[in-house]
Amino acid sequence: MLKNNTHIQTRTFINRLKNHEDIVHKCLLSFSLFVLCLVNIASALAHNESEDHSLNPNNNVIKYEAKSTGTQYLDNKKSDVIIKVLVEASNLRSSELEIGEITLPAGLNSAVHSHGAIEIFYVLSGQLEHVVNGNSHILKPGMVGIVRPEDTVSHRVTGEEDCRALVIWTPGGEIDRIKKNYNSRPAE
Repeated sequence: MLKNNTHIQTRTFINRLKNHEDIVHKCLLSFSLFVLCLVNIASALAHNESEDHSLNPNNNVIKYEAKSTGTQYLDNKKSDVIIKVLVEASNLRSSELEIGEITLPAGLNSAVHSHGAIEIFYVLSGQLEHVVNGNSHILKPGMVGIVRPEDTVSHRVTGEEDCRALVIWTPGGEIDRIKKNYNSRPAE
């Protein structure tokens, strides 16, 4: 039942992507499709581990080893912002998308800036004031903030807890652009 429902949801997202002209909606639908695929893969892996493995002649359980630890860490020289780069051209084999896990320290109040790509924040923990074109939005865990290339943005971490978020840039190239303000070290 789960597999059939997921298949229907996937087709629905793909049809919406084909019919939408707004790039932000396409990005959000793409992200939703990506999350749906991850959930489906995790479910399939969990299901496979619980199945009878009698088809394996050695009767050994074949396990999937998740080794994705990202490609590099970027540590901001001035603000203590840390970005763990998860997906970039080096491991995606394409420059369409970059994904990082960003940690913004409590008390951070960034300068107003812009990006050469769409930037999507998905807050994992903490609270972030996301100011786009002068309009303030408070983002809490589970919320999304979007910045278009023509927008200006600033970020302020409210409260006493650091803010952790997934940050997605599409198209890619933002990591190379911002790297000059960061120290880079390989992910372990």
